[in-house]
Order: sequence, then structure tokens, then C-alpha cells
Amino acid sequence: MRMGCGASQLQVLTDDPDIDPIYVPDVPKGYKSPSPPKWKKRDVFDVTNSKELDSRASQVTVSDNTTFEVLASDLTSGLRNDLERVRALFMWLGHQDFDQQVYPGVTDGRTPRGYMKLMKLKKGSYASFFALLCRAAKLPCVIVRGQVKSVGYEVGDQDVTRLIGTWNVVYVDGSWQIVHPMWAFTGVIGHDSGKWVKIEADGKGTRERAKARQGISIRSIDEDFFLPHPEEFIYTCVAEKREWQLIKDTWDLHKFCNVPRFQFKYFTSGYKLIREHKSILVSENGKCELEFEQTKDTKSHLAYDLYFDEKQSKDKLPDEIELPRCVFLETNGNRVRLIVRFHVAGIYKLSIKYNLLGIIAVPIAAFKLVVNERAENKNMFPINPPIGFGFGQTAKVNGLAAPSHKSGVVVMQRRTIQTFSFQMTTRKQVVARLRHNNMQSEDLDQYVDQEVRDKNVKIHVTMPEDGDHEEYALQIYTGEEKKDNNVINYLLTSRKEDFEKVQEYKVRKNLRIALGGHTISDLERAIKEFEVAKLKDTSGDLRKAKLKLDKLRKERIKEKEINSLKRNLKKALKHRSLIDLETAIAAAEESGYPDLQEVLLTARAMVVDLEQEDIDGQMESDIRDRLITATKAKKRKGLEAAVVRFQGAKLQDKGDLSEARTVLLHLYEEAVENEITQKNLIRLESSLDSIEASAIEEELQMSQVIQKAHRFLQQQKRLQRFLSPILAMKNGTVAEIHGYKDTNPLIVDVMKATFITLGHRQNELESWSAIQKQLVPSSKFLTRIKSFNLDKLHVRTADRARKLLQKYTTDDVREVSAGLATFYKWSNNVLQEAAVDSESRP
Repeated sequence: MRMGCGASQLQVLTDDPDIDPIYVPDVPKGYKSPSPPKWKKRDVFDVTNSKELDSRASQVTVSDNTTFEVLASDLTSGLRNDLERVRALFMWLGHQDFDQQVYPGVTDGRTPRGYMKLMKLKKGSYASFFALLCRAAKLPCVIVRGQVKSVGYEVGDQDVTRLIGTWNVVYVDGSWQIVHPMWAFTGVIGHDSGKWVKIEADGKGTRERAKARQGISIRSIDEDFFLPHPEEFIYTCVAEKREWQLIKDTWDLHKFCNVPRFQFKYFTSGYKLIREHKSILVSENGKCELEFEQTKDTKSHLAYDLYFDEKQSKDKLPDEIELPRCVFLETNGNRVRLIVRFHVAGIYKLSIKYNLLGIIAVPIAAFKLVVNERAENKNMFPINPPIGFGFGQTAKVNGLAAPSHKSGVVVMQRRTIQTFSFQMTTRKQVVARLRHNNMQSEDLDQYVDQEVRDKNVKIHVTMPEDGDHEEYALQIYTGEEKKDNNVINYLLTSRKEDFEKVQEYKVRKNLRIALGGHTISDLERAIKEFEVAKLKDTSGDLRKAKLKLDKLRKERIKEKEINSLKRNLKKALKHRSLIDLETAIAAAEESGYPDLQEVLLTARAMVVDLEQEDIDGQMESDIRDRLITATKAKKRKGLEAAVVRFQGAKLQDKGDLSEARTVLLHLYEEAVENEITQKNLIRLESSLDSIEASAIEEELQMSQVIQKAHRFLQQQKRLQRFLSPILAMKNGTVAEIHGYKDTNPLIVDVMKATFITLGHRQNELESWSAIQKQLVPSSKFLTRIKSFNLDKLHVRTADRARKLLQKYTTDDVREVSAGLATFYKWSNNVLQEAAVDSESRP
């Protein structure tokens, strides 16, 4: 048998020839102005009712000759409204696998097949493709560009300029709506930056170091990106052109970077974050706190994962131990609170999930935690059960009601007894156990006694002898003592302050700071905050603050009275009025203030002089000659006395008095100008004080030189006041700032603004490492601030520094570092002073 020697020719299809990209305008002319949607997707659309439409759309095919108009007509014919039409276009696009098709001979990118080829060759975008489909179906559709929290984003990142994305806004049934086709149809799973170490998951200690992975691209339909509500979508994508954000109060990039990382499932989870609405939480006293409100009855409870960033953290995780039980999760009514107590300073990430019936954990939010200090309480929590502490959803599902204690924290002192009670809807076995970090539960059974009568349960707990410095946990089970039967948990502690809310802690801290100062306004504000918060004065600080405030107010009244009496005495001295002097002396002596003794001595001496003088008996020529001689001598004190004597004698001015007053004015002006140049504030203040008693007070008060001197003196006093917190700064504060490894833009901006204010050129401060070099030695840096000269600060330089600082508030900076806040306040105050100074200059 012979076999043939020929072979059949197989034709291999390719994408040749190449195809040129096409231009698709973002916003064609004639579209309606953007505005927030008039309806929400969840009110008008149910994916389960769209299965037939979705199936039909996914089966429509195109040929090389099919136009966008023909395709749009095939997809939308017979549909009732815009919503159905845009859904059909969306579903058809989502079912096209561009990479699995070949496009031989296709050269026109303005056809569906041509644009599919562009997509395969990475020359097109989902947003442009969807826009072409919608416009062919007569549905106005805009291409929106902006920043996105995509795979490369980490919660707390302050620079997202590199994360650019495009999506669509389409006009559907009288309302602009968002569609993000790329993220609706494609995704990445398994991506990991490799920077985080998981150290706790739902109360269990772990040490999982993830490896960096690019992840795997997948194709699927994600309904979250079909008509998401703008108020929810903006947490993930923010449009550069703010009007296309479709929200009333639009966001800038700073806000976009500093809100929590909410997933779409957060908005339907039934939980609402009520504190803190930030992407970065800064520890207070070694703790961070979050609080959620449960907005609807669900069968879920919150769960969490805690991660640590070893590279960016100051401290390192100890190798010899794990760090379990750092997180305290409490349910109190419809409120859920998480307190994270840190044993290692550094950078953390907290991922929040909601756990449905203990089976499905759905991520809903994430936060970056910046921890600058360890917690004062070094203990780990005795337990950290998945259901948390307090009377929560698990207790209700298991038929418990009417609890005596809803909160998860119960404050007890040693040897005291607390009774916990609740009712059961059906009679069950109840087991209560006391837990402690270092003691066996069997040894603690003696402190727990329980009684069950019908469906009523009472559990009596005695706090052990060492309870003043320890924490215990009461675990209650229905049925056998095992994890699945744990229904309620309570934390028993004597340290109430450890569980105060962060805001309450700040209020107490602010009161202590005000108590250590001497400013009435600070005390008034701190006392008001304390009373509005309705806190208990357990430490006595409120009582002390009120006493100090009362004392300072009395001192202020006294100071005002003394100043008033001094003014009256000086005025009488100036006019050499015997009657006014006697009246002012009597009032000053009656007050009994020792501070008036010096001016009283002067006043009494003048009374004696006036009584002994006989002005009428002196020769007019003698007084006039003395005035002329003093004018020529140009000695301020002598000329002042001669003018006073001349005017007191009521002699006629033959030009000599006018000349003398003019010369005296110039002498005053020369004196204060010299003191301004030398910055001799003590002598300058003395010279200005003496004006009130001068015979030419009116001319002096009108003098621009004297007015300038008053402004200069007040300015220098303010600058000294701005400087005082820096002078009081601890030696290690600058070193602490120098040691920061985390280049938080806030830290960089504050220190860059400080150095720009001091006169550094911007090219000397391009990076954090460059700024760190300027901080050493710290003595040189602080000396530069102490010797700062406002006159050398140029307007443009001040504007550059001001732009860096205006993005933040004092509270923003203080949350990062109290020392950093000192430099922020100094720079901000100096720059405000410079602005006022420039406005007042001619």
C-alpha cells in the first residue's frame, strides 16, 4: 500500500494589517449639564429581573461590516426605556473576549469589529468603546478621567496622581448615571504588595508574611460598577473635572486620599462608620479607635484583620512572641466599637469585614494606623472572641433578651460583686466562665456563681483580689463550652480610662494642657468642652481648672484697675494740674496696690513742687531763655521740661515754642527709630510709654514714625510669643522628627514650609532626606529660628510656604506629632504676621 506524499494547506488567520487608533471625544457638544442623579439603581433595577435581557444581549454577534448604529439597533430594538437599552449595551460589551478573536483585514476602528481589534492591540479603552455604543443608540455618554484606587493603591497613600483611570457617565431616563465598564468586566485576584504582615485575625494571633504577587487577571461581571451611586463611587474613583463627580459637595484629591477605603459592600452592609472618618488614624496614648452604627437588623457581626508594615515602622515585631488580642471589639446596642491597643510602635492596617452567620467574611473598609507610642496598659486582652464583647446580634439570634448589661466593658474594683442577668426565649443550658491572661479558668471558677429560674438567668461575679490592675473576661455559653456556643462576652476592668473614647481622652488632655498654662481663653474653651462632653471629673482637673480660671479673671480685673489708676496719675502729671493730681493720688492710695508706689512717689513730689512754686514770680525772660537754650541743646529730657515749664507759665508763643515742639518731636522720632534698628524692645517700650506724659502727646500720636514703632513693638512681642513654645521644647523633639522614616506628605510639607520661611531655597528641600540633613545639628536649626528676622522674609517666599501649610489644620498636624505641630504653629503665625506686615506697608 502506498501513501500519498502531498499535504493539505492550512490557512493561519492573523490580525494583519495593523490598525490606527481613533479619536473619541470625551464630551460632545450639546449635552445637558451634569447634575446629581434623580434616582438610585437599587430603587429601579434588580439584576434577577434582567436575566432574559442579559442573555439576549450576550448572544448578539457582529461581522466585519456591522456598524455601531446597526449593532446598537440590534441590541436595543423592542426595549422599553433607557435603562433597559443601556443595560443591553453594557452586557454585550461585557461578553466580548477581544483577545480570543482574530481580526484579519479589519482596518476601520469606527466599526465594532475594528474597535475590538484596537482593544486587543491595547490601542483602545473600555470607556471609549462604551461611549461609541451609547452614542450610536442616541444615549448621551461622557468619558470621564480621574484618579482611582486601583490595584496599586494602599489605604492612606497621599499620592495617587499615577493611578489614572477612565469611566463613563451616561444619560439614562432623565438622569446622569455612572458606568465603569473596565472594572465591571475585568479584575485582578491574588494581588499582594508583599509589605504587610498579618498579626491578628478575628482575635487569633498569627504571623503571616505575604509574598509580593502581581495577581491574575480575570473576566467576570461586577454589578457594583453598573450605575453605582456617585456618593458611594467617589470613595473609589474621583473625576478630575469636578462637575462630573455628580455630587453636591465635590471632592479634591486631598479629601479623596484622606477618607476611609470603603468597598461597595460597605454601603449595603447595614453598618455606618461614625468615628473616625479618615484613611489614616494616629494613635492617642498607644490606642486607635473606630465606631460603627448598625443601621438595620442583620444576622451579621463585624470582624477584622490587623496587619503590620515592618519596613515603614520604627519598631520591629518581637521574634519570640506573637501579638494576639490587640483588638477589642464591643457591641453596645446598635453601636460597634473597635479599640486597638498597640504593643509595638509602627505602621498598621486594619481591615474591617462583616461576618454573615460566621460563614462569609466580606471586606467593607480599611484604615492605615500610625502608632507613635506604645499603650500604657501593656496587657493583652484576656480573650478576643470572633463575636466581640457586649450584648450583640449573636445573643439575640440565640434567643437571649433583656440584658442587665449591654456594654462590653464593665468597671469593677477588687472584691466587688456584679450581677449579670438576661432572659431566654427558650430554656437552655447556660455556662459562664471567667478568663485571665495568666490564670487557668478552673482557678477562677470560685469567683463565678450562677442561678437559673425558669427562663431567667443571673450570673454573680466577684472581682478577684488583684483586680485593681488586671483585666478579666466573662464568657457566657448556651450549651456546651465551645466556640460555636459563645453568645455573650464582657470585659471586667478597673481601668475605665483605658476604654474612654478617643474624643473623651482628647477633651481630658486639652483640659490638663490648659490647666498647665495661664491663658483665660484656653481654660474657658477646655472647661466648656469638658462640660459639653458631660464627663465625670474623676481626677479633679475640672475643679482645679475652674479655681484657676476664677483666680486669673480676678488678676485680670486687678491689672485693668491698676492700669486705669496709672493712666490717671500720668495724665495729671502731664498737665501739672494740682486738683487732678490730688484726685488721682487719693484713688490710687485707696486701692492699696503696691504696683502704684513708684508713680505715686512721682505724683506726690510734683504736688510739693506745684505748691511751692510761684510761677507768677518768675521772670518771663528766664523761662523763654531756658526754652531757647534747651532747643539748641537738643536734649530730649531737658527740652521736655522747658516746654512744660513754658506752657505752664502760659507765655505767648513768639515762634520759640513752636520750634521747640518741632525739635522735641524729631528727638522722640530719632530715639524710637534707633531703638527699632537695635531691636531694643525694653527701651522702645519705655520711650513709647513716656509719650502719654509728654507735652506734645498729640503730635507724637499722629506721627507716622511713632505709629510704626507701636506696630513694630506689638509685632515683636507676638513673634516672641510665637517663639516661646519652641524655646520650651524638649531636646529630643527635633531628633524625633529627624528620625521619621514615613515620608507622610504632611510631615514633609510642614518642615519644608518651616525651612522656606527661614530662607532656604526650594531646591535644597526636594526630598525628605534633604530636609533631614537641615535638621542636624538640632542646636543650629533652633538657633536659626531664634534669630529669625521677619524683615528678610520676601512676599513670594512667604506665599510658597503658605501654600504648603494651608492644606492642614493644627489638629491634623498634632495628630501626627505634637513637636511637629509646634513648628507648624510657629511657621503659620509668622506667615500670617508677614501678610499683615506687607499689607500695612506703604
